[in-house]
Amino acid sequence: MKNLIITVALVLATMAGQAQNISYIEETPTEAFIKHMEFCGYETLSFDISSLRDSAQGFDIVLREYVRDSLVDERIQNRYQLKSMISDFPEEDQLEILEQKSGEDMERGIYKSVKMVTIGFTPATDSVERINIITDMACNYKVPLKMKYLCDKWRREPEFRYRAVAYSEFNYQPETFIPLVMYGSSWWDEKIQSYRFCGGMDSDGHLTHEKKSPHYYVIGIKFHNK
Repeated sequence: MKNLIITVALVLATMAGQAQNISYIEETPTEAFIKHMEFCGYETLSFDISSLRDSAQGFDIVLREYVRDSLVDERIQNRYQLKSMISDFPEEDQLEILEQKSGEDMERGIYKSVKMVTIGFTPATDSVERINIITDMACNYKVPLKMKYLCDKWRREPEFRYRAVAYSEFNYQPETFIPLVMYGSSWWDEKIQSYRFCGGMDSDGHLTHEKKSPHYYVIGIKFHNK
């Protein structure tokens, strides 16, 4: 009986020891990876445009630059087709698509459409932020954003403090600029004696940050039928 008790105790001790082992996870969980990337200065803001597949032919990514409340520059960064048609492919490829039924909407002849636009931010270097425009049709485009230095009230050394914030209200209109993301500089607040970058949406669909930020960009989208 004594030997049996000793044997059981050894087995339980072995099992307890195994339960306390640390196991290496070969593939890092997505949530942990995302937190790591955010900590390193990477950020992504995504927008669902799938409902507009039949409302437009394509869209432009438009970049506007503001100093205080004045628009100083506006340019189209890239043009995208909202969808690709099976008829756009060579005849041999069309036959293969029809046989495999690999198109997104075979009845309407749509091979693939853009459902999401993602604006990705990378760690800034040399006062330049390089953003990535990404779609799910493998259309990627890099855009450099030049930042302006601020004079730190405490150290008296020039530096930049920019952050990205998404607009929360989107009303579709063809050939109309629709703001998606504001990338702006913080501003000095005398009341709290510190820089800040906070706010919300006003009744006109604008971010209140726009009224305070000394320099900012608005990255938007414009749909067209040509």
